[in-house]
Parts: sequence; structure tokens; C-alpha cells
Amino acid sequence: CDRCHSWDHGSCVGITKDTVPEVWLCDDCILQTVILEQAKVFARGNGNSRPLTTSDHNHVLRQLLLSHLSKKSHTFLSPQAERAREFWIATWVKELTLSKNISNDVGTFDLRLVRSHVIAQWPYSRLQEHRNSLSKYLSTDGYQRIMTCLVASTELSQNFPRLLGVLLRLVGDGMASIRKLSLKAILQVVNVDPALMAQPSVRKEVSRCFHDEAISVREAAVSLVGDYVLQTPNLATAFHATLLERILDRGVSVRKRIVKIFRDILLTNPAYAGRATACHAMLQRAADRKEDDGVRDLIHETFHILWFNSKAFTMGTSTLELLELSNSTPGRKASQDGTKAELYCLEASKQMVEVVKVSGSPEILTSLVKGLLFGFNEGDKDKKVAERKRRQEDARNQCSSLVSSVIELLLAFEENREQNEDDGKELVALLSTLSVFSEAYPELLVPHIDTLVPYLKGDNSAKKYEPSIVSTVSIVVSHVSSHFSRAELNRLMAGELSTDLVNIAYKFPDRAVSAAVEALCALTNHPEASQGSIHEKKLLKLSIQFYSYLLKTKDTCADLMKAKKSVRDNVRRALSALGSVCRFYECDDAIDRQNLDFNNFGIISDVSKLEFAKNSLSNACFAIFMEYLQKEDEATKVLALRAMNGIFISRPRVVLAAEQMGIIS
Repeated sequence: CDRCHSWDHGSCVGITKDTVPEVWLCDDCILQTVILEQAKVFARGNGNSRPLTTSDHNHVLRQLLLSHLSKKSHTFLSPQAERAREFWIATWVKELTLSKNISNDVGTFDLRLVRSHVIAQWPYSRLQEHRNSLSKYLSTDGYQRIMTCLVASTELSQNFPRLLGVLLRLVGDGMASIRKLSLKAILQVVNVDPALMAQPSVRKEVSRCFHDEAISVREAAVSLVGDYVLQTPNLATAFHATLLERILDRGVSVRKRIVKIFRDILLTNPAYAGRATACHAMLQRAADRKEDDGVRDLIHETFHILWFNSKAFTMGTSTLELLELSNSTPGRKASQDGTKAELYCLEASKQMVEVVKVSGSPEILTSLVKGLLFGFNEGDKDKKVAERKRRQEDARNQCSSLVSSVIELLLAFEENREQNEDDGKELVALLSTLSVFSEAYPELLVPHIDTLVPYLKGDNSAKKYEPSIVSTVSIVVSHVSSHFSRAELNRLMAGELSTDLVNIAYKFPDRAVSAAVEALCALTNHPEASQGSIHEKKLLKLSIQFYSYLLKTKDTCADLMKAKKSVRDNVRRALSALGSVCRFYECDDAIDRQNLDFNNFGIISDVSKLEFAKNSLSNACFAIFMEYLQKEDEATKVLALRAMNGIFISRPRVVLAAEQMGIIS
């Protein structure tokens, strides 16, 4: 600057090497110079006798801005700039007209002279060139500073705290309609300036409205917070608990609005910290039979968009943001040829795993996936049937990519695992997510079975979670086994799969035992499995050993709660295993084609005579289960009834026999 000798970057003030002027003044010096020149023209009396006020300074700033608009309008022939120039003149003249009759002192400038000067600028003339010669040296930052200063001096800005106070008082009005309209008015302001929600008084009133007795007021409060968190994603977690609470609101419109807010948050920010709890809460609402059909359909549509729509990435996160998210994934590098769809699937699979982890069970996720794939039993008579069929087709097309993404997450987890106990929970969540797809779309897991089978060894360095790990993988095997080819089945039979399943039955608690036996039965029942296969032999041997143990133990103690813990555990294991064998093993000549003879249900002491054919093993197991049903402790009675239930499911006629024998009554 040739006046104050301060230095500026040429790029910051709009000057290049080829356009350096002979004399250049910075924004501050131009403003000071213009203010002094204007004071000589418009000040009443001697311009130097009285100090200039803020009002005087504002008139100078307005003139600078008017000159800038005039230049834009004349140079670029911009109709927008011309309308802005005319509006600026009109509002300035109006204010001057109203101000000249005010008795209090509004500055040293003669307002009549200023007004005449402004009106004279309505038509563009050669006099404008002189004013433009001043404005052309102002930088963009200079005009922004002018606007900030002028806006801050307006009546609206000066009275805004008072106006906001009026709105906040109306939020507590006795009429629900007034409260709702007040919240909507605040919403309009927040849409322009989200920082308003940072004020404690505003947040306090809005939070109070979340519990208002009127549904319309609660919906308005939810909409206000929803728009705010969408504009300020980094602050969404501050209102997460408040929004999550409202998903249980008795107002249908409020619940719908909450679902839409969480959907928009997850679309714009897939890595949102509260995504797992939000998704879990929405899935719980959808699974609730008492939930409104409109809310349930909206939730189903939301998860279709979030997880099963390959074009969802175009609705929210940019490619660059997705690549940055993938860089944060352990064991994965964002390859340059990675597509948006792949990154979207990776984020969707992460969310699924987290939901399972929060839920502690894959049941609600399984219900959603199966519903999206095959329908939610809505019927085909309403107007939405075409949309539902399209969703089902999208979901089927997307499932393969999702399964591959979960497998990728599993491999990345193992690669970066630190072998501590807490890793077990994450591993269970990953495997449980795969079990969801094994039940809903089992053929997709066939190519990945070799990745999962090693977990059946039971040495996964997660002692606390080992039963859950082996039982989950066993469930996957049982679901997928029917889709094995003959070659795949023979390859697995030649390996240690059946041995691992048998070992699980001997070592783990009853839940894992039941899952392992079910998997072993599924392999034995495979259409390509030959009679007397290794799986069938091991299954029969396992059944005979557990039957022998129950036979040996049945008369040792009337109350098993008084027996040793090892005995109780073995009895639980044996009852669970035999009940599962009777339920899941399919024998062609073991179908009850007529009423049953009670005499067939007898204990076989010579275990060498036990076989699957003619329900020999099943009948003997029913008899041994009846023995344990007579025990004094309730725990054993429950286990015996559960074991009987396996026979009831596979052989419904036994239920009639049990009723005639007086067991059920």
C-alpha cells in the first residue's frame, strides 16, 4: 500500500503481475480516504468541527457498495446487479426520508444533501465513472467487510435478541398452534444460521418441546433439530439421544419424521457415530407388530435405500469422502479403481455388523433381509406392490456384494487382530451377520465356506465367546449345506469338518451342541450323501454315546441339582444333542404312517441295537427323555421337554401319543 505501506498478496486483492497499478491503496486506506472526502461534502457546517458517527460511516459504506453495484451493472450488463442497485437506492432513500424528521442526533452529515445525492444516482451517468474508479480497487474481502458492517447496524440485527426472546416466549404459549408456529419460525432462522441452536436458551426451549403434550409441537421440535443436525453433521451426536428417544413417540407423524432424519443423516454421513443404535432402534420398531403400517413401510424403504440400493451413494457421501472412510478400515487400502458401489457396500456391511453387535442377536436383521428379499407378507392388492417387487429385485442383486464385503471385513479383522478377549464380540458380530445371509440367501455363502470352517476348531482366542462363535458357524454350515455340490461335499467329508462338529458336541454348552448336531445332520441329509457316509457313522456313534451316558445316569440321583456340576453339564449336553438328532436327522423309513403303539417307546439297554432305521433310536430316546422328565429339579424337566420337542417336530404323531400317555396334560 502506497499510503500505510502494509503488504498484501496480489491474489488476495485481485492484482496480477501484469496489472500492478502505479499507485495502489489497501482497503483500509481507501475507506479512510473516502470517509474524509465524503465528510467535506456532506457534513453540516465545518466538517472538521464534529467527529463522525457510526451513522456517517454507514452512509459512506453504502455509497461504496452502490458504486460497486453500478459498475457491475454497467460493465457486465447484469440484470441482477441492476435490480440490486435500484433496490439499494430505494431502501437507502426510504431510510433517509424517515430519518430526517427524527429529533435525536443521527450524525454530522446533512441528510437532505445525502438524499439528493443518492436519488441523483438512479440513472447511470458519467458521474458514476468517478465513483467506480474508487470502488474498482476494493477487494472482495473489502466488500464482504462492508456488508458485514452494514448488516450489523440494521434494525433487525440490533433488535434480533429481543425478537428471538419473543419467539422463545411464544414457544411456551398455552395454545399448541402458537407453540408449533413459533418453532417453525425458529426453524426458518436456523436454516439460515445454524449457529443459533448453539445458544443455551434456544436449546433449552426446543428440548422442552420434545416432551410437549401436543403431537404437532413435538413434530415441529423434531423437524427443527433434524434440519439443524443435517446442516451441522459434526454436532448430530449432541442430539442423538434426544432424537432416539422420540422413535418411541406415540405420534405416528413424529416417528416418521425421526426415521427420515436418521435416514438423511446416514446418507450424508455413513460413518455417523450413532448409526448402530439408530438402525437398531428403527429395526425394533419395524419388528413390533403393533407398529403403524406407514411407519413400518417407511423403515423398510429406509433400509432398502441404505443397504440394498447400489445407487444410494449418489444421494449422500461423495466419492472422495467414501475413499477417506475406506482408508480408515483396517487392512483395506482404497484402490484407485475401487468403485463407488464397492465402497457403498463396505459401509453398508459395516453398519449391519454394528447393528448385530448392538442387538446381541441377528434375529431382527434376519427378519429384515428375508422381508426385503421375499416380501413382508403385505399381499399383492395394494398400490405399492410394484414398488415392493422392485425393492426385492434390488435386494437380491445387492446381497452378493454385501456378503463379499462382510467376508472382506472378516479377513481384515483377522489380519489386524490383537488376540485379546474383547475381539471375540467383534468376531461374533461378523459371523452372525454372515449367518443372516446364510438363512436368507444361503447359496451366496457356498464360495466362502472354507473361510468359515476353521472357526469350528474352537481355538479362536476368545474363551468367553467361543460357544457363540462355534454355534454361529455351525448354523451357517447347516443352512448352506444343501447347496453343496457333490464335489464340494466329498471334499468337506475328506477334511475335518465332521470331526470338529463332533468335538463341539462333546466340549461346549448345550446351545453350541444343538447347532453342531444340526449341522452334522444337514450334511448327513444331503441328497448327494451316500448311505453309511462318514457323517452318518459319526452321527450315530455320537448319539449312542450320549444315549449310553443318559442310560447310566438316570438312576443315580432323583435331583440332579444335587449332583456334581460335571454330571449336570453332561446331562444337559446329552439331552440337547439327542433332541437335535431326533429333530434334524431325516430317515426315509422312519416316517410314522399309522397310529403309534405305546409299547414301541421303551428303553433299549443294549446300545448295539440302536439304529436310525424304523425310529429305533428315536423311540428309545423318547423313553429316556420320559425318565428325566420324572426328575425332581425343574431344570432337568425343562431340558427333557425341550429334547422331546425335537421328536414332536419331526414326528407329529408322537404328540398324540404323548397326550394319550398323559405327558402333556
